[in-house]
Amino acid sequence: MSNQNNILYFADPMCSWCWGFAPVIKSVQQSFAQQLPIHIFLGGLGVGTEHALDEAGKETIREHWQHVQEQTGQPFNFQFFEQDGFVYNTELVCRAVVTARRLDSASTLKFLTHMHRQFYQELKNTTDPETLFELAEDFGFDKLEFKTDFNSDQTAAETASDFKATKQLGVSGFPSLYVGNMKEGYTVITQGYQSWENIEKSITSWLESQSK
Repeated sequence: MSNQNNILYFADPMCSWCWGFAPVIKSVQQSFAQQLPIHIFLGGLGVGTEHALDEAGKETIREHWQHVQEQTGQPFNFQFFEQDGFVYNTELVCRAVVTARRLDSASTLKFLTHMHRQFYQELKNTTDPETLFELAEDFGFDKLEFKTDFNSDQTAAETASDFKATKQLGVSGFPSLYVGNMKEGYTVITQGYQSWENIEKSITSWLESQSK
């Protein structure tokens, strides 16, 4: 990144609030991307998880999904909770989005939303590499090229770098938006879901403060 003002968006493909935020970040891109290019960082919400969801875990996540659906209107497929043995580890789907960013950076946000939709609406297992390669092909990537880059050391390192940057900036919740630049630093717009009206107001106010 240069010293040009930009927006940093921290998200995870299996974060329900990020799925709820998908229409908002799309509006941010449509309204501000020419002034403030958006750089997406993958948060690694469930990296390292090894144990399958138990009934208590399912209930906790179900409540989150219900809350997100009620507040944002985004659709969820609650048949997810009828399955057993699901390990909620987001590392591989984060790597898939990094792969998309490496192959076609302009499509990163659209691909992230594609992953959200496939998991939350279509119940695709986005923890499974072969499923991810199929979803990437459905999106428009060459399957073999995507698989090769996904499995490369460079992509693994870049994904780990995203996780590290998320921690170093002190990002405590997803979705998170920061605005600013490398030289002068970044201002938090939100750490957590907010409506488009609030986000638009905050970014506009920040831009106005820069022109004084």
